[in-house]
Amino acid sequence: MTEVEWLAGQSKAMVTYARSVATMRQRRLLACGYCRLHWDALPDDRLKRFVVHIEKYADGAGSSLVRAYTLYDVVKVPAVRNALPPGLLPVLKSAQASNGDSIDNSFPLWSDAPAQVALLRDIFGNPFHPTPFSPEWRTATAVALASQMYESRDFGAMPILADALQDAGCDNTDVLNHCREPGVHVRGCWVVDLVLDKG
Repeated sequence: MTEVEWLAGQSKAMVTYARSVATMRQRRLLACGYCRLHWDALPDDRLKRFVVHIEKYADGAGSSLVRAYTLYDVVKVPAVRNALPPGLLPVLKSAQASNGDSIDNSFPLWSDAPAQVALLRDIFGNPFHPTPFSPEWRTATAVALASQMYESRDFGAMPILADALQDAGCDNTDVLNHCREPGVHVRGCWVVDLVLDKG
């Protein structure tokens, strides 16, 4: 994997690279992020609750995994399975996959390559340019904005977060541009994670 391939959005190379560095939290939030992009197309409310529980589990709520697995069983119902949008089933499977599952199940190459590229960029940024993040940039305002977006899953205030970070002394163009440029943002967004100090 090269930086040129990453910046060009070559999905297969990006997935291969991300597989080698992603934490299980990032893998799960990547899959949940895709489900969030297709929220209204999920054919059963139990699948929506499944995604919510996987997000909670990714952030350390251990009891949520058992609930999620129970809800996931709804994909065995033929009417639900047949109503899933094309390509969504492997993503749902990856959301609940464990370290013991095959890499193809826990981190598949999606049929929707543009969405996967957009979400990989949101979660991993540019891995060839690690971003030093000063603790001084974690002002009360920046943390409050990031927390509110993380909890609500509404990332419309990203440009305001950029202003707050800049007011705190942040001059990193990668951070500021990621907040201000159009694009997809989900839980696991690398900038929001840095502000909230999520490892």
